[in-house]
Amino acid sequence: MLPLIRCLGAAGGEADAADLYDRVAREIGASAEVREAKASFAGDERNLFDRQVRHAQQLAKTKGLIAAHARGRWTLTDRGLGLLENARPGVVMTVFETRQGLAIWGHVEDAAAIIEPGSVSTIYTSPPYPIQTAKPYGGIDTASWISWMLDLVDLWKPLLAPGGSLFMNLGAEVYRRGAPYQSTYLERFVPAVEDRCGFQLAQRWYWDNPHKLGSIQWVSIRRRRLRQTVEPIYWWINEVNGIQDQANNRAVLQPYAEKTLKRYIGQDRSDEARVKPSGIDIGAHAFAKDNGGAIPSTVLRSANSASNDPYRRACRNAGIAPHPATFPASLPERAILMTTRPGDIVCDPFFGSGTVGQVAERLGRRWIGIERSRLYLDSARLRFSETAAA
Repeated sequence: MLPLIRCLGAAGGEADAADLYDRVAREIGASAEVREAKASFAGDERNLFDRQVRHAQQLAKTKGLIAAHARGRWTLTDRGLGLLENARPGVVMTVFETRQGLAIWGHVEDAAAIIEPGSVSTIYTSPPYPIQTAKPYGGIDTASWISWMLDLVDLWKPLLAPGGSLFMNLGAEVYRRGAPYQSTYLERFVPAVEDRCGFQLAQRWYWDNPHKLGSIQWVSIRRRRLRQTVEPIYWWINEVNGIQDQANNRAVLQPYAEKTLKRYIGQDRSDEARVKPSGIDIGAHAFAKDNGGAIPSTVLRSANSASNDPYRRACRNAGIAPHPATFPASLPERAILMTTRPGDIVCDPFFGSGTVGQVAERLGRRWIGIERSRLYLDSARLRFSETAAA
C-alpha cells in the first residue's frame, strides 16, 4: 500500500491504474519474472502483480487514503497526501526490510501492537526531549512529556523478555521558559519508571559530547551558565518473577592502557605500597591478571559534530534532508553488545536516522525500528542501501 501511495503522490496525486502498475513495480524493484507472472482465475488469465496492486488500492480505499473513479483512475485523498509525510494514528506499514530487520512507519503506540510480547531483548531509544521551543523532530512541555513517556514505558514492558533491558537517552539541559533554571523533570520521571512501571534501574550511563554548545541563550549570549556537554542514558531492567538481566561487561572490554600493561600485568607488585591514600589495601598481586581488557566506565565520550559522514553524504546525494538529532553509533553499540546475543531482537521505537538498526545489523542482531516520519525513514533507508528491500 505504501509504494502505491508514494507513486500516486509522485504522479501529482492522480493517475490511471494501468500506469500505476509499472510505477509500483519500479518503486519496489520487482523483477521481470514477478512483474509478468500470471495465473488463471475462473478461466481468465490474470497478471498477479496487477492483482496485488489492486488489492492494495482496495485496502487504501477502506482507510480513506485513495478514491477510485470510473474507468480505473485513482486519486489520493487529503488524508492520503498527509500520510506522505507523517503517519496518521492507526496506520502501520513496513517501509523497508533488510536481512536482519524491518523499519515500520507508524506511531509508536500503534506499531507496538504488532510486536510479539516477550520477543525483544533490548530497547534502545532517544525520544524527543521536552523543550519549550518545538524542533522539527518534536518538542512538548515537561508535564505532558512525563505522562506520555510513562504511558509508553507501560506499553513497552510486555514487549521485553523477562530480564530485558530498556535504554533511554534523555536530555538533562531543559530550561524553564524565560529563566536560567533547569527543569527537574528527570528527577520526577526516573522514580516513576520504577514505582509505576515496575522496572529496576540497572545503571546511569552518561554521553559526554565535548563539542556540544549547550544553551545558546544562557551560556553563549547571556553568559549565565556553563556548557553542559553530558546527557544521561538510563538503563532499566524488566525484572519479572525474580528473573534478572544477563548483561556481561566482558563483551565491551577495552584495550589496556600501555602504562597499565607495563606497571601491572604479569608483574609481582609485592614491593609496592599496598595502601592507597584513600586507605584501601589493594593487595600485592591486585590487577596483575590479564582479563582480556579494561572494564569501561559509565561515561561514553564521543563527539557528534561530523558533517561529512557516510550517512550525511548519502542524504546529500539523494537530495534528502538528514535527521537533525542523530547520535554516535558507539552509544547503542555498547548497550547492544553488553545486553544481547547474536540473533536477539533490538527495538528502537523512535528510529529517527536508523543508527540503532544499523549497529544491530552490523553486530548480527535482529532489529525493529518504528518511526512516524516518512522523511526520516527515507534517510534511514540510506544506511542500508546495500541490504534494504522495499
